[in-house]
Amino acid sequence: MPFITFFFVFISVIAQASKEDCPSYAVDTQFMAQHFDQGNARLCFAFAASDLISHALKKKILPYDVALKVFHDDQTRENQIAAHKRKMPENVELHGGHIDSAMSVVNGKEICLNDQKFTYENKWEELSDIFTFLARSNPETEMTSRLSFDAQLEKSTHFNQVITTERHLDRLDKIFDKLCGDHRILIDLSSQQFVTKEFQNGRLFWNTRAPREEDLIFEMATALKSGNPLGIEYDISSIREISGPHASTIVEMKYDEEKKQCLALVKDSHGQICNTAARNVTCIEGQYWVSTKQLMETLIYTIWLQDKVAREPAKAHKNILPAKKLPIKKIF
Repeated sequence: MPFITFFFVFISVIAQASKEDCPSYAVDTQFMAQHFDQGNARLCFAFAASDLISHALKKKILPYDVALKVFHDDQTRENQIAAHKRKMPENVELHGGHIDSAMSVVNGKEICLNDQKFTYENKWEELSDIFTFLARSNPETEMTSRLSFDAQLEKSTHFNQVITTERHLDRLDKIFDKLCGDHRILIDLSSQQFVTKEFQNGRLFWNTRAPREEDLIFEMATALKSGNPLGIEYDISSIREISGPHASTIVEMKYDEEKKQCLALVKDSHGQICNTAARNVTCIEGQYWVSTKQLMETLIYTIWLQDKVAREPAKAHKNILPAKKLPIKKIF
């Protein structure tokens, strides 16, 4: 068995993607969620989900409202569990989630749109600060004396909407009702199907094999060729010099002739400013070119929305491990 495992790892290492394996594709990002900075709010899963949904529906939706719906779903589940155990429910944490669960939760619900009619005028920094502030505070504690933001933010009318003694989700509901009003869209993904592939914890058996770089390239090419971005959950250390669970979208792929590598363009949720990129990674306006080999080192799973009536589902490589239950650890 040790020899077999060594042989498998050796073959995986020496195998390199060729130009034929890595075609050049790019998606039209005009209908994806606006490129902005989530700041310290741990909502990247909602940003990535918004990218996929916005592109599929050709309507830009607000990721903060997507996150709010996920937290409401989490609270409802907590309330049900608490009722079953005959105890008081806990307040859910306002951070962390998964791309697929976020899309499932908002399907069939009305979500804020983000376009010229949006009354909030795209104040992303303030919304991020509100989520971050509430996530770190006690839902039952008076907060007006604990503000740590600059004077301009403290005077904000919209920010003051959430400085109350009510619970976090009630505060957020108020601000989104104020900002969105009737300016919402009903999310209908009935014509879409989730295409997912897990890339973590693979094991070698007689009739299966662990996912490899070529499987990631296949998922990228299949999604991008059909005109869809590819959502990924991974460790951010693949693209930046920090670590932690993260979610993003891949919007382009190409082959690097000089380095003989297949590259993916990762659209991050930290704005258009380039943060410190990881080794062998190039950043352009907040988007990161990373090799698929390097991305595979921390990749957890991929997901994209396929139009059911567009074409027949693509055939996957043979002997790929079946999908498993996603890790419990939430993505920030």
